[in-house]
Amino acid sequence: MACARRLGRIVRGVHVARARHSGPLRILNYNVLHEKMILMNTESSVRPAGYATAMNYSLGAKTGAEALEAVANSPFDKVELWWPWDTPHPSEQQMRQLVDALAKGRPENPRQLVALNLWAGDLVAGDRGVLHLVGPEEGADGASAGTDPDAESGDPAITEELIEHLNVIEYLHRLTGVRRFNVLVGRGGRVLQRRQVRAFAAVAKRLARFGGIALIEPLSGIENYPVTSIKEAAPLVAAGGRLLIDAYHLAANGEDWTWLASRGAEYELWPEHIQIADFPGRGAPGTGDAPLEEWVNQLREAGYEGEVVLEHV
Repeated sequence: MACARRLGRIVRGVHVARARHSGPLRILNYNVLHEKMILMNTESSVRPAGYATAMNYSLGAKTGAEALEAVANSPFDKVELWWPWDTPHPSEQQMRQLVDALAKGRPENPRQLVALNLWAGDLVAGDRGVLHLVGPEEGADGASAGTDPDAESGDPAITEELIEHLNVIEYLHRLTGVRRFNVLVGRGGRVLQRRQVRAFAAVAKRLARFGGIALIEPLSGIENYPVTSIKEAAPLVAAGGRLLIDAYHLAANGEDWTWLASRGAEYELWPEHIQIADFPGRGAPGTGDAPLEEWVNQLREAGYEGEVVLEHV
């Protein structure tokens, strides 16, 4: 009951959060973020999130280089990143910089990259994925500009650029061991398009070749984005993806996701990956009203064994 009352307070404040977070993500200096993370464990006003297992170092980064620098100085054994380059096809040298960042200061026991966003276009300009731009037209069964070499086995047509990007992803998996990939589907409207589902299925299939997992994350505060709830993510889970729960985004959208704990780990929409930030404000756990630890513990008790990643400003 206490959890439900707190969730009620959060839902009542959703209209405020939507107004506050309706624009592009705010850009912050990564050094400041790192200092905040350390202060989280020393200031009595903020409870340490001891139940978290990893830290995301991309939210607020001015550049991918800053994100990699933060990873290189991370006290966490496990880290997470958005795509840290401004191209879907980074050079060998750029990819090696990621490897070096994971190993800095601990070459015998490098940090583990637990998840990575696929290239999603220009995030600063408002892009949130490119799958609305590739694949068959709505209602069409023919090929588009590029053709997947596996089209004859049922994959939809996807662009050659995306195919090349997925080859890069496989190489990054070989370099770092990362297996979970957040796939943003693009701002093609509030209704999920057939082309997005088919392209997502093709991406998920290609990732599965090397043991990779395509994650789908409901977002908040993004206009013309079709996945803002667990229900809206369901077609993409059915297409081969796995659910990524971001506690902040779902709280901002007024969605109670604690019911998942009653379904158990065999449920088709059981989360593969969890990210947390408090609500409102998207700050560290303890800075808002969301009972994050309680929510996480409910899922743990119900069988969740995945990561719990701090992704806050």
